[in-house]
Amino acid sequence: MTLFNDIVRDDAGVNEELDRILNSLNGSIWMVVLFRLEESGELGGHIQPVVNTSRGTVAIPVNAADAEYDLFVEIMQPLRSRQSLREILSDEREIVAMSAMQVTTRNAF
Repeated sequence: MTLFNDIVRDDAGVNEELDRILNSLNGSIWMVVLFRLEESGELGGHIQPVVNTSRGTVAIPVNAADAEYDLFVEIMQPLRSRQSLREILSDEREIVAMSAMQVTTRNAF
């Protein structure tokens, strides 16, 4: 099992990483490292925890301390498609590079 891939720098590579996350076992936990192009043109970095559940894949928000409850619940909805996961991770920015580290899988201990 590959736990950590190299950094991917193109759409095909990003899609492969997203598929790897979406197709992992329920209970799998990932840390996704993203480099995104900001509106200012600068490169920004972000890390996003992601967990695979029996209902889909959930990207755990890390910058939602001030989010209203209804928005937080909406953000926590399980995702089932590559496009949906990509939209959440990109946060309306272009993903220019990405790497995903699988922290654990179900029944790992």
